Amino acid sequence: MGSKTMTDDDFNISRRKALAALGTIGVASAGAGLGTSAYFSDQETFENNRLVAGELDLKMDWEEHYSDWSDDEDDNPADGSLDIRMEEPDNSGDYTRYPPGVEDDTDGLHSLWVANSDVPQFQDNTAIEAFPDDNNDGTASYGDLVDNNASDEGFPGNDENDLSPTACDILADVGNDDGGLSSDTRTTGTVRGQTTNAGDPLINLQDVKPGDFGEVTFSTHLCDNDGYLWMNAPGGLTASENGTTEPEADDPDEGEGVELVDTVQTALWYDNNCDNVPQEDPEPVDLIVIADTSASISDEDPDNQLALLKAAADAFAEQLPNGTLPSGPRAGEEIVRVGLMSFAAGEGTPEPVSVQQPVSPVDTYLDGSGNGIAGSFLPDQTAGNTPMPHALDIGRKILNDENLSGVRGDDVDKKILLVTDGAPNYAFVGNNSYSVNYDGTTVTSESFTAGQYAEDDDAEGGIPGTGNDPFENDDDFPDGSSGTSSDQERYETWQLAKDGSNPITGDTTNDVDGMEILVAGIANPGVGLGDALDSYLQMYVASTPSKFYNTDFTSDLEETARQIARDVAAGGAGGEEYIFRGESLGDAIDLLTDGNGIPLDGDRTTEGRQCFDASATHCFGFSWWVPIDHGNEIQGDSASFDLGFYTEQCRHNDGSGMNNETVTPGETDA
Repeated sequence: MGSKTMTDDDFNISRRKALAALGTIGVASAGAGLGTSAYFSDQETFENNRLVAGELDLKMDWEEHYSDWSDDEDDNPADGSLDIRMEEPDNSGDYTRYPPGVEDDTDGLHSLWVANSDVPQFQDNTAIEAFPDDNNDGTASYGDLVDNNASDEGFPGNDENDLSPTACDILADVGNDDGGLSSDTRTTGTVRGQTTNAGDPLINLQDVKPGDFGEVTFSTHLCDNDGYLWMNAPGGLTASENGTTEPEADDPDEGEGVELVDTVQTALWYDNNCDNVPQEDPEPVDLIVIADTSASISDEDPDNQLALLKAAADAFAEQLPNGTLPSGPRAGEEIVRVGLMSFAAGEGTPEPVSVQQPVSPVDTYLDGSGNGIAGSFLPDQTAGNTPMPHALDIGRKILNDENLSGVRGDDVDKKILLVTDGAPNYAFVGNNSYSVNYDGTTVTSESFTAGQYAEDDDAEGGIPGTGNDPFENDDDFPDGSSGTSSDQERYETWQLAKDGSNPITGDTTNDVDGMEILVAGIANPGVGLGDALDSYLQMYVASTPSKFYNTDFTSDLEETARQIARDVAAGGAGGEEYIFRGESLGDAIDLLTDGNGIPLDGDRTTEGRQCFDASATHCFGFSWWVPIDHGNEIQGDSASFDLGFYTEQCRHNDGSGMNNETVTPGETDA
């Protein structure tokens, strides 16, 4: 078989600043009093009134995979090789089919079936390029963020000397003159036979052959405001025969056009859990929600934040998938089971960490009409400080023990959702461990002793003698004695959140149980930590930055709760949804160049198109494959195209496209 080449596959992601002006309007007042008048007078002035335009900015990160069926794709560091089948196994529910997006009636395709337990390793084995990728292995990783190395060169969006960068500060703008594709923190060099240089197109594969397939997951971050999203291909498609070889000319399928455009098949889907793989059926999840009920959360009118938290808990329960698994070894069981805990320690809090409800079916948190009642399980008062690591440790221990009531085995996805308005802050009283009563069984946390330290930027770091301490320098957390979160407390919590990390050796990769920690960070003016808190929770407590949700004590809290509930079980009762599948590359580009592109829906569980929530990360998977039954007619053919995402503000917009002219490459380059 001759050589087949796809060249210059120009994948320029673009973004749109739909609202980005920032300005002020000041109102000045003249002093009162005229001449020598004896009239009594007074002036009350509301000074420095301002109207500041909001912002809508779209940031990106990504991870790309490519399979050419090379021998190393089934390597398994644990026991030699992965369980990959070339024919559909009888127990196909225990396997994931590749390429992503293929269907039973796909012509000329030789699929692979990878055992579900081996999918994460197979994904690693086929990863070729990502941003950010701080160790150049092709997989997305965020170590430079955790180590405070988010330099301008590595992360073009980061402001110099920003002590508390968040994802919106450091992730990529990409397009004609933006630096994301040239970032030092993008994969560079050769990974699994594929070479990426600074500035290269995203999909830039040479010598693709029938049977090859690939996939890119795009992570989108709407910064500051909700927005409508479109995916588009603003530059259309450019294809060329690049001459005709003798084998190509002799192939009976060789025609007048560029056959590659019609041969390559594609799929696009909502990748709710950002794992690069479409889940057509829901996957079982055991979840524990851990709610901060410490004293910083008001429990009295007129600013009753606890009431808002309870209402958000009700909304969360109403949005969770409340069905049963349609297939697989756990068919008929609940898709999601949920436990509820709270934490607040100190005077007036006899139970610093409490189990409010064991892991139970979603129905437990709904009344007979389907209305949420989860808030009724939470305490009616708030008090005390924030023993965050104790609560996380107990939650992890509960979910890892299938002998406890309601908890399922390790074939079920285990997740913790931490809901908090603050950073870890806990008093030290000797052996500082806490216990809970879990349905008659005592579960005890490890001992956490960092509460003995006060916050000060003394360059001593979190724990003396460590070599990986990101908290030893100046930060935006206020210095003080009691009532503030110290470097040591944040360090100790970070180590616990990453499961088993050694504070002396600096190993923060020992997440042996694979348990995800999702974090809902609630901005609270009474706490006043702003980006410092967001940055800490997003970079050091959440499993990855995409598992962090940014919200506040307004009606947005309920919307964020619903968004998290939709994300928990990868699409809910219906699985993740395809936008299209089985379309040729040419037809896919036609769809993406119509008007603003393909309108994307922020909530597929409701009628009509919805905005995307700025509090969350939204992922989309795009896959392609070359069917095995095509050969010489595509030799030498090439195709290049742009892919982009376009956003418009949500407010005062019905999603039809206020800027409704066709999007061009120049317009999407902000």
